[in-house]
Amino acid sequence: MEERLQKLLAQAGLCSRREAERWITDGRVTVNGRTASVGDKADLRRDKIMVDGRPLGGSEEKRYLMLYKRAATSPRSRMSAAAKRSRISCTAAVRASCRSAASTTTPRACCC
Repeated sequence: MEERLQKLLAQAGLCSRREAERWITDGRVTVNGRTASVGDKADLRRDKIMVDGRPLGGSEEKRYLMLYKRAATSPRSRMSAAAKRSRISCTAAVRASCRSAASTTTPRACCC
């Protein structure tokens, strides 16, 4: 399928479309042995595109990979193991401090 030359250069990852236009006007790009001009169209499968004397690769087919990530069922299941341990130890520390406060002679309300 024919596409604009600057688009093909950008899709190949060599440069941006604007930079490709500068390369074309500088005469760095040839198509089938002829110096290209801005707005020329080419087909990667049919035409031989050269940039600074090197062939433009890019006839590879794209591969798409699908990854599966199980959705979390609750906010707590999204926590890391370290966060879960620290949360448990903090809760235990609060309960211990409430129990020790309740055992003193001064009456206090326990938060547990």
